[in-house]
Amino acid sequence: MVLNEVVVFPSDDTLDYLLRVFRNCPFTFDETKWYVTLNECVDPCAVDPSRTYVAKAKSLGYWYNDEVETSSLIMPLESDDLINRMVELRLKNDAVYHPTPLAFMPLVPMMPPLTHRYRAFVNSVSEILLSSEEPLIFTGEVQRVRNFEASPYELYYRDHDLV
Repeated sequence: MVLNEVVVFPSDDTLDYLLRVFRNCPFTFDETKWYVTLNECVDPCAVDPSRTYVAKAKSLGYWYNDEVETSSLIMPLESDDLINRMVELRLKNDAVYHPTPLAFMPLVPMMPPLTHRYRAFVNSVSEILLSSEEPLIFTGEVQRVRNFEASPYELYYRDHDLV
């Protein structure tokens, strides 16, 4: 299904901070693909690239992703700014897959097999992010057209009783 997806990206300062936190990561990731989805809808949305959103990281976790049939490493976010924008977009444009907003950023969409070393690293990064006072800033709101084979992160939403 071809949909319009509205997304925001980590600001340069936030990206630098996250890259410092992930500096000794034992597995590969692509930080150029880090983003937060605000909405997926049929019709184009009015976007505001100048808006910024403040968030706080919650504990990292692994969730099975039906779309790619593997586990993903996800960073849940606590952010009234992001949630309010998600609600706004859903009220104006509806939502195809997830009517209830949930703020998160997939970090590794196809996580390699979870070795003890990988789990230990993710646990230590989770502790750093949870205890950090560093706000995470997201900006650069854009709309892109994407082809979705299935509902992205369906099980993540189910685990949060939002489906």
